This record gives sequence, C-alpha cells and structure tokens, in this order.
Amino acid sequence: QSNDVAQSASVELAYLVQREALHDHGTAVLDPPRLGIPVSRLMVEAQWPESYEVAFKSSASSVQSFSQPMPNPVNHDVGTDIVATGFDFNRAPAVIAKSGVNVKVPRSGTRHRFEQLLVVDGGAKLTADYHIKNNSEETQNTRGLFAPLWARFCARRQ
Repeated sequence: QSNDVAQSASVELAYLVQREALHDHGTAVLDPPRLGIPVSRLMVEAQWPESYEVAFKSSASSVQSFSQPMPNPVNHDVGTDIVATGFDFNRAPAVIAKSGVNVKVPRSGTRHRFEQLLVVDGGAKLTADYHIKNNSEETQNTRGLFAPLWARFCARRQ
C-alpha cells in the first residue's frame, strides 16, 4: 500500500543545457541534475541528431518505452491570499482554474530512453560517445550496380 502512495506523487524536471556545438567526434557528459533527495524512479530521454552515430553509457537501463506513463501536471496550491474584512465570497468566481506548468519540449533527432529505480546521492550517470555517420558507405550502397562506372568517371570530382 505504501508503494501506491509513492506513485501518486511525482515531480517532473524538464531542463535544457546549453553546450557548444558537437564536433566530428567526442564524448558528452549528460548526467541529470543531482537532487538532495532519493528519487524512486528516474526516467531520462535524450534526443540526438540523426547525422551522428552515438553509443550511450549509463547507470540507468536503456529502455524502448518507460515502465510508467509520464506524469500529468497537477497543482495542489490552495493559495494564501488575504482578503479584506467583509469580503463577499458569494461574488468571487465560482472556479479558479489552477494547474501545474505543462512544458512542451521540442522533439527532434533520435530518442534514447533510460530508466533507473531508486537513485540516491545523485548517483545517475549518462555519457554519450559520438561521431558523424560515415556517408561514403551509404553513398556507395545507393550507387549499386553503377558503382564501378561512378568510380571510373567521377574519380576526379571526389
């Protein structure tokens, strides 16, 4: 029963990190922010440009889809407004809409998802070793039967 209570409360962090442009190859450290509290379930989605080959190393498990649905924003703030003596609550609006912050994160490139249960002391790690895709193999494959002719007549242009 205590696990059901833990699942009903969630905090979602969406953060953007400004970095210099990717080089032809390298390693990027993508560790999530460290929190001073235990995290029961960490779900990370990294988006990577399609023009790069990437290999991730992580303390979290690589998954195709998350084991839980993404949380919906909810705001339980009841307010701390002070009203003047004699305020007529019957004239106040019937419903004051309140909701959490719903951020739409832009989607591009390839998605890579990672999930880790029980993260303590900021123990989540994520690094990406990357390099630009080799286009010569793709070009060679698309030429097919004409590859020998292409090499012979177009050698000076390459």
